[in-house]
Amino acid sequence: MTFSHRRKFDSWVRLPWYVILLAVYPVLALAAVNVSQIRLGVVVRPLMLSLLASLVLWGSLYLYFKDWSRAAFLASLLILLFYAYGHVYQVLRNISPHLGRGRYLVPLWGCLSVLSFLWAKHKSLPLPRLVPTFNLIAVSLTLLSLGQIGQFYWQQSQGRRQLLAESSPAGTGPTEKPDIYYLILDSYGRTDTLQAFYEVDNTAFLQALTDMGFVIAPCSQSNYAQTPFSIASALNLNYLTTLGIENNSQRNAALLVTLSRHSLVRQVLEANGYRVISFASGFVWSEWPDADKYLEPPLQGHISEFEALLIRSSFGLALLDVGVIHTNAESANSFRQRTLYVLETLPEVATWEGPKFVFVHLIVPHPPFVFGPNGEERDYGFQTLESQYSSAQYRQGYREQVEFINQRILPVLKQIIASSPQSPVIILQGDHGPGFSSWSDRMKILNAYYLPAGRQLVYPSISPVNSFRLVLNTYFGSTYPILDDHSYFSSYNTPYDFQEIENDCSPMPATP
Repeated sequence: MTFSHRRKFDSWVRLPWYVILLAVYPVLALAAVNVSQIRLGVVVRPLMLSLLASLVLWGSLYLYFKDWSRAAFLASLLILLFYAYGHVYQVLRNISPHLGRGRYLVPLWGCLSVLSFLWAKHKSLPLPRLVPTFNLIAVSLTLLSLGQIGQFYWQQSQGRRQLLAESSPAGTGPTEKPDIYYLILDSYGRTDTLQAFYEVDNTAFLQALTDMGFVIAPCSQSNYAQTPFSIASALNLNYLTTLGIENNSQRNAALLVTLSRHSLVRQVLEANGYRVISFASGFVWSEWPDADKYLEPPLQGHISEFEALLIRSSFGLALLDVGVIHTNAESANSFRQRTLYVLETLPEVATWEGPKFVFVHLIVPHPPFVFGPNGEERDYGFQTLESQYSSAQYRQGYREQVEFINQRILPVLKQIIASSPQSPVIILQGDHGPGFSSWSDRMKILNAYYLPAGRQLVYPSISPVNSFRLVLNTYFGSTYPILDDHSYFSSYNTPYDFQEIENDCSPMPATP
């Protein structure tokens, strides 16, 4: 390196551009943590806004200090305070609800901002010597988040290549190809759980399904307690350990998305000439944007779920608490729109030329609780995790959304059957049960099959891992053996620490 080049490099290193990276880092870090839950495109707008705001703040402070380094130092402190607020709020709230309150934190943040200003003004602060160190820290943090995001997508692409290489679609294929619908009602529990803990009597709903021609598996349990696990397992006809999901492996999140989007079931059906139709759910692991037809409503909200999450994890939470911004209402409205869009569009999809495989993941009766029993708007506070509700809130919200979907899904199913040129195959299934009573209740699910050619093969305790084994064996000449039905519970904190849950349901014949 020549002397002139070294001089240019040294001057560049001593420029306080770390303020720009520190504005970008919180957005990238949140995206990295949630990379398996979001589309990467939703990061662009908040990234640009954060970058623009940091430049405006830096420039404004320069007008006061007449010193770029001092302005960058204070701007960085204020940026860090802004993005740390929501995280500190949540930590304190987990310790004690009395500590995690805006009435305490907002004045504290005001004091910290004033102290930051006084610190930045201090003449003895050796900022020129510290700038290279700050730049290095900012670069390291940014590269760490970018590396996590890049690793996820690399692992996803590797997993897809491996999955395609190892797949061996079996069967000769049917001469007549029925449309196949896989409809997941998130958290829809089994009748005994609904009655015992949630005071929901869904016997009329089950009888209506039976009258329509469905067979109900009255002792069914999910194979896993979390949606990504259940979907990946069901669509690949096997348990996660067999599919390559290992305890605490870094590649698990990427592999789960790959197993869902490019599953064995999808490969078999596409090989047999099926068109794949998928709907937006709001969750990456159950969205197939590369489907032949990917359907999503024109959302009316102005803030994405990722942006709402960013607001709730920053000082925006304080503005949310006092009603200055309304991200919760917009997020709830997005969930409402997606659910209603599916229910309104499915009957039309049934009239489309087939054969087609329709995959639907409805976030109901799972929270957020945005529907009343007759479809009216509800607002119990926008929360997507069960633990964020009180027991009374969860039971009421869950009960109302069960009543809502019971009413709305029946006419949709009738129209699908009536509009299909030949009898379709429909699997109506909970991915897991409700989550506010016990581990056992979490595993108990609704599991109903419209399977005209194989209804006699549905047995009382069939679980999702065997659902498509039954379908492919019945309609495609496959010879997949029926696996033993196992249920594995795991918590969100330790997702791969599986605890087997026995099925205590008394044997009884499937209905009718």
